[in-house]
Amino acid sequence: LGGALRQGTAGVVRTGSGTRVRKLLVAAQMAVSVVLLVSAGLLMRSFVYLQHVDVGFDTKNLFSVELSLPRARYQTPTSRDLFAEQLIDRVGKIPGVTAVTQALVDPPHSVISGGAPEIRGRTPSEADARAGYAFNYVLPNYFAALGIRVLEGRAFTADEQRSGLALVINRAAARHFFPDRSAVGAEVRLQRGWATIVGVVDDVVTAGLTANRGGPFFYWPFTAEHAPTMFGATPRVLLIVRSAAAPATVMTPIRAAARAL
Repeated sequence: LGGALRQGTAGVVRTGSGTRVRKLLVAAQMAVSVVLLVSAGLLMRSFVYLQHVDVGFDTKNLFSVELSLPRARYQTPTSRDLFAEQLIDRVGKIPGVTAVTQALVDPPHSVISGGAPEIRGRTPSEADARAGYAFNYVLPNYFAALGIRVLEGRAFTADEQRSGLALVINRAAARHFFPDRSAVGAEVRLQRGWATIVGVVDDVVTAGLTANRGGPFFYWPFTAEHAPTMFGATPRVLLIVRSAAAPATVMTPIRAAARAL
């Protein structure tokens, strides 16, 4: 077999066209190899970078649980809130679960407003009027569950959650809209009625892991009545859960709790 291969190769190499084809194949292989090596290097560098991004909250053993609810059974906001409350109560009692909260979207995602927030006693600039700002609807324990630091004031209470008349903003929003005074106590309206700022929290990544943490962000109290229905008309519940050990250790009882309800 070796002799046959050597004879066949010799016959090809002796011709000028065979030499040119071989050189072209070698050059093509080298070019493809360089492209693959460079791409692999860039991919690994990006992966290492994303593993070390400071997102502004504690990601250890943190995961989200999302359920779609049958609209025929959960037509009213009250029924959806009741389901979420019961599920949160059951999940919170599962051994190994250390925190559970609810939000409209999970970080690092956010919802973008169609315009600037209206601040009582202040006229927005043209740039602010054109800009859109990120926000989310969350429960009062959202900040404690994710480990987001409260820098000033406090989170909203359960009563304020039900009324929707309070909100929390991040440090970037406080610096942008209230550079010369405290933001706590100011009144803001953004796509709904007037609400009072009760707290300022630290900045977190809100537009993907490659985005900076410096944009203004607004946290509104979550209820099924106040929060818009996202991703079509199907009602949904999104919980954010933290476990003491690896998330896989509590997945089965969480699914069982959801099925039971």
